Amino acid sequence: MTENMLFNIGDRLVVDEEVCTVRFFGIVEGTKGNWLGVEWDNPKRGKHSGEKDGKFYFKTHIPNAGSFVRPRLAHTGNSLMTALNERYGIVENGGVDKDLSVRGSRGRETAVEMVGAEKVNQTMSHLENLVQMSLEGFYLNSVEKNSPILKKLRVFDFGRCLLKSWEEVSKFLEFMPSINEISVSSNLLDLPPNPQMLSEFFEKVKVLVTNRMYFRQLPEINYYTWNEVKKLGQICRNLEELFVCFNNITEIDDVSTITNIKYLNLEGNSLADFNQVLTLSELPNLTVLVLNDTGVKEVKFPENFNGFSKLYDLYLDKNQIADWFSITELRRLPSLQKLKFSKNPLLTEEVEKTARQIIVAKLKNLIDLNRTPVTKVERRGSELDYLKIYGKEWRASGGHQDPSKNNPSKEFTTEHPRYQELIDTYDAPEDSELTQISTALETQLIEIKLRYEQKSNGDWIEVGSCKKKIPRKMTVSKLKQLAGKAFRIRKRIHLSYSSDQQPESIHELDKDNQEIDYFAVDTNDTVHVRPL
Repeated sequence: MTENMLFNIGDRLVVDEEVCTVRFFGIVEGTKGNWLGVEWDNPKRGKHSGEKDGKFYFKTHIPNAGSFVRPRLAHTGNSLMTALNERYGIVENGGVDKDLSVRGSRGRETAVEMVGAEKVNQTMSHLENLVQMSLEGFYLNSVEKNSPILKKLRVFDFGRCLLKSWEEVSKFLEFMPSINEISVSSNLLDLPPNPQMLSEFFEKVKVLVTNRMYFRQLPEINYYTWNEVKKLGQICRNLEELFVCFNNITEIDDVSTITNIKYLNLEGNSLADFNQVLTLSELPNLTVLVLNDTGVKEVKFPENFNGFSKLYDLYLDKNQIADWFSITELRRLPSLQKLKFSKNPLLTEEVEKTARQIIVAKLKNLIDLNRTPVTKVERRGSELDYLKIYGKEWRASGGHQDPSKNNPSKEFTTEHPRYQELIDTYDAPEDSELTQISTALETQLIEIKLRYEQKSNGDWIEVGSCKKKIPRKMTVSKLKQLAGKAFRIRKRIHLSYSSDQQPESIHELDKDNQEIDYFAVDTNDTVHVRPL
């Protein structure tokens, strides 16, 4: 970039792979040549708010988000034609790169489809046959009037561009008559006062990816909230799939502008209050809902609830759910058949295999849990074990094998609404089975002693110890992490163990990826924790 190039206030630029907005262009006292005063999208990159030596040359919207940079360091981005030629243009060997791929909305890598590329390598005409296109990171800033019409293009990625608004995005779509899916993630795009004015350009867009989006709301720059989502629904009136991950959505108050939505991904937003999620139940066509990492603490539906009638696939990974009643509540979703549920506090109470059995037994329509199909054999085994696992609790609440004496408490039937249904299917468990199986959870856990040792005069001396219940399937690597946290060890550590029967014989735990069951570690054994 030359020093003599002119810049306008509000221009979007790239400097050292960081995007910024021009707030000032001109002379700074005490220096030679022109300077750019910029406000960074990433405020941490800034050094001040637009002042030097007590004089303000510009004012940043966010305090201390500004810097002065030389124009030669700034990149103004690429027009569509320039980016197309660089990304998909002619290659030196006379052919077109056939290994191109784009990342779709679900994160899948898809090869770019090109028809007759070798025959058209002397021109840009092969672009007319592209079906998917990614110009993410090419810092698009404009589209020429003589740009090629991309007749077959259905998927386009605008990620990390230098466009300023949705109006500028709409100008690109004039050259994409068949566009169906667009991604504009990681951009600062302002919405128009009247979003409907752009709807004709987005008429065919059914899939929209808007992760990590921000906009100007003076005096700050904010991530999109639900208010912006409602406006997006006015722009893209036929939306069926919407990704708004890692934004600032904390409240959901109205879904009237996105009633065609079938797939909604809210991962990474803060929706700790499940009442906000309930508003989404008014979406009549919603079949897939992604609530991963949203801070959800419980699932609870109001009495006589009949929403989410078509919800088929639900994602609840990485949340704060700690009670089994939340799983029980999911039975009230009549169409639910797929569930993703991992990395929640609830699962720390049960070993993975048993937790899966309980979830399968509680949700009779489930056909897939954590992307693993639920077979008929697994369902039968899970339901039989469920009867036995909770059999003692059932008996204590008033349950009985004799139907005339069977009167479990309301508390039990509320927590286990399928229990009687399973009894009707398989018969009630006998008391002998309850004694044998009710400890199923415990038998898959072992209690070990962690012994922290340090070397003194050539001998390993105990300096701390504690007892822990751990799954037999825990890996040595995970056990090291547990031991490190237990004794606050910051150094690398080595593990070995001695059995309760032969305490003087020490065996190495020398394979990090192996489960401790592989080494025959058992209850009452001692694991020796030694720093390297």
